[in-house]
Amino acid sequence: MGYQYFSNEYTLHEGFDDPENVGICPQFFNVIIIRHPHKRLLSHLKFVVMQMKWDYRDNDLFNRTYWSTDSRFWDEFGPVLVDNYMLRGMLGEKVYHAPIGSLGAPEVARACAILQQYDLVIDLEDGHDVVDQIMELGVGWPHTLREIHDKDSVKAAQRLNLTYEPYIPQDLDYLYDRQAPDMEWYNFGRYLVKLDTLLLSVAKSLGAKPLPWLDFEKLHGNPHATLCGLLRRGPRLPNSTEERWMPNEFQSQVNAEMQAARQAAAAKAAERAMRAKAMRAAKMAALAKMQGQRRLAADVMDEEFEKKGMV
Repeated sequence: MGYQYFSNEYTLHEGFDDPENVGICPQFFNVIIIRHPHKRLLSHLKFVVMQMKWDYRDNDLFNRTYWSTDSRFWDEFGPVLVDNYMLRGMLGEKVYHAPIGSLGAPEVARACAILQQYDLVIDLEDGHDVVDQIMELGVGWPHTLREIHDKDSVKAAQRLNLTYEPYIPQDLDYLYDRQAPDMEWYNFGRYLVKLDTLLLSVAKSLGAKPLPWLDFEKLHGNPHATLCGLLRRGPRLPNSTEERWMPNEFQSQVNAEMQAARQAAAAKAAERAMRAKAMRAAKMAALAKMQGQRRLAADVMDEEFEKKGMV
């Protein structure tokens, strides 16, 4: 049957109204990969720039929109990405879409409490070899996710003939400083990584086997056996009387807001381009007028010289 896993790249569930309701599913073996917040931010910015260049298929429009941006541009375009993205991902939908600058000590404490519920915490900054070893010890797989890794910003840039630096915000250090809550959470996670490594090493030396097989017979045909909030958003189990899919009005609202933000950003870029074009036209007109006046003055002088017999 191979390896099966769910990957969540949004936020933990059940936090529409209150982040206190957020948690992880006890029926999963829950793994989280943490990363230094500054490296995460830069990687995210590069990914967005690369994706937008691919989506636009119009170099002129792409350059007018993303060239030489600053933090104010990214605050409007992708506020979640540039303001403590990892905390937002830990605390559910309400916190995920909270205003910029609104996350502080209470959110850090809650996110740290949730992080302790994970079965395995991995730090990407430890390097591929260490990450692979921890996954093999903790999950029991002889293969790791590195073998199917397909997102390489360097290779993507080469394919698109893209240099990232001109599109990275000029005040990047300011954005780095704003990730302080994420940094506090990440530093706490580093301690958990060390504890996990110690625990798994001891377990291996004792001959313990990770992850016993889940008894699928208990789940088959028994909708009440599936307690996970994530799974119940997917297809229903056989003989279930519930709807096949849970409605997700929040997702529709978020998608509409994101689309509106993209349109607003494109409109602002077009407005800036029109102003720049108008300024260039005004400068050309002023230059032409000045040159015309010079030619007129020269013609008048020639006429005077002719009258005086100097030409």
